[in-house]
Amino acid sequence: MSHYPPPGPAPEAPPARPSALPPSGRDRAAGPLLVACVLCTGLMAGLFFAYDVSVMPGLAELDDRTYAAAMQRFNAVIDGSPLFGLVFLATLGLTVASAVMAFGGDGSRSPCRWSSRPSATWWCS
Repeated sequence: MSHYPPPGPAPEAPPARPSALPPSGRDRAAGPLLVACVLCTGLMAGLFFAYDVSVMPGLAELDDRTYAAAMQRFNAVIDGSPLFGLVFLATLGLTVASAVMAFGGDGSRSPCRWSSRPSATWWCS
């Protein structure tokens, strides 16, 4: 004798889901755009972090004239680097583009707020 109740009728299958609409061009572009945005932002954050923990402590041990000369040399090298300029400006452009893209579709402005704040911060730098 079993302590389990006798099996009842089989449960009904859930109703079929309506077919999903194909993604729009905006939805298809959002993924690669956000990946590129995160990649460029990560590159710049890594540069700033490495500079902060490796270069600045070494420069702090120098006298003022040598420190100023070293910083001027760093700035000259960075200003002449097309790769730095490309990544720096791409980061700004991609964060602005992701904010604009997030603002569009469904009327929800929350993603736009999260995307526009980094854009504004980067613009200030």
